[in-house]
Amino acid sequence: MDKIIVIGNDGIKFEGTVKVFENDNIIESLIDKYYEIAEKEKALKMQKEIIAAEIKDSLEGKEMGITDNYKITNNQVETTKFDSSKFKTEQLEIYNNYLKTSKSTRFNISKLN
Repeated sequence: MDKIIVIGNDGIKFEGTVKVFENDNIIESLIDKYYEIAEKEKALKMQKEIIAAEIKDSLEGKEMGITDNYKITNNQVETTKFDSSKFKTEQLEIYNNYLKTSKSTRFNISKLN
């Protein structure tokens, strides 16, 4: 299908090419698997964070721990970052001179119902 413009119920405008998958069980199955893996990924991330917190607690405030097979480090790190929002506010003309536009592709799947 050629380029079309769709304005959804949410007022979001989409302009681009559209492929309609009619009765395509393969794509539906792939999307179901995608969502299933995404849910597992969230659960695993939460479990990982809980385990990391337990390990950090076991260090009892120390910066390093040693086991028979692992070295654990938990030390504070200081970083310096450029404050682009402050720079933009105070030096808008210079800021605009250094803006660079780039294009990328954003992949997203959302349920229709």
